[in-house]
Amino acid sequence: MIARAATKRTNASQDYAVLRQEAWLLVDRIMQTLLDDSEPEGVNWGHVGDMAATRDELRWISDRIFTEGEYAA
Repeated sequence: MIARAATKRTNASQDYAVLRQEAWLLVDRIMQTLLDDSEPEGVNWGHVGDMAATRDELRWISDRIFTEGEYAA
């Protein structure tokens, strides 16, 4: 479990740095899983749906970060 950033920091820069580090830990964990070429045992359409949802959520994050998709100007 990743610890939440403390809510009482002295400035936004410190909060941002803590949150960025937490985001990096999440990205690293996701990358390690995606780099693993193995499939879950007994892959079924539920797994396919879960992966599609994961892809959609990652696309949403990417669009927000890069001002694309629904976040485009």
